[in-house]
Amino acid sequence: MEAKHLVCSVAVEDIPSVRAFFEAFGGWRLRDFEVDGAPAAWLQVGAGIVELIERRHGMLFYPPLAVRLIVDDPAEWRARLEERGHALPEDGADLQLAAPAGPTLTIARATRGVDDAPLVVPHDPAGPNVLHFQTTWWSKRWQDDYDFLTEGGLGLATSRGRAEPEGGRICFLRAAYEGKAIVEVVDGLYDDYAGPGLHWLISIVVDDAAAFQERMAAAGQPVSGVGLTPWGVPSFTGKTEHGPLLFVYQEREGGTPGMVGEPAGLAGM
Repeated sequence: MEAKHLVCSVAVEDIPSVRAFFEAFGGWRLRDFEVDGAPAAWLQVGAGIVELIERRHGMLFYPPLAVRLIVDDPAEWRARLEERGHALPEDGADLQLAAPAGPTLTIARATRGVDDAPLVVPHDPAGPNVLHFQTTWWSKRWQDDYDFLTEGGLGLATSRGRAEPEGGRICFLRAAYEGKAIVEVVDGLYDDYAGPGLHWLISIVVDDAAAFQERMAAAGQPVSGVGLTPWGVPSFTGKTEHGPLLFVYQEREGGTPGMVGEPAGLAGM
């Protein structure tokens, strides 16, 4: 079973400013609604969805994160999760689970925001284009989170990654759209991050990082200059005062093995 959509849900203090940031990047609004009386919005970015919920939380750099998997038949997911020993809410409620050292994950039917039709993922032959959407977190219990997301829990397919060495493990897990919406879990065993909440970010993989950076800068959005990642591809970052950190990097020439198509396993990067 594969999730239909991946929703990265973020609590922010100022939805209009954060929404404008993603719209400048090329995303667009799917709908506005409310969650427990608070304003909320869904925006599509590539094949991913960002849910913005207005909350007063006082955590400016790492606002609270949750991940929602939109599926066709939650009952099938319920049966599989119960078989694996997960305690779930009563029938009729969204299936909500907490990753061992990660965010809360909710499995839900698309009753609001996105209907049964697939998302529209435009491709401009002249570029630039969004290739993949990733929700990333650093886990102090990497193996537990990996097991939870794969056969031990949610059944997501491993795109690529490595299971060793300890402290350097990483995995990319396909959640929807044949690899274009990804959950990434990085080994944070020796990470020095000690702040409250979860250490995480949103990553956008593009075909031309410089073109996206120029467009964001021209729109007056707070983005860094273009540099190189440790693996040698152009990248930049951006962050509004109230929104999440965005890491944008360019796809490797010829594509990244295992990102789409058949699962690649944890054979290495």
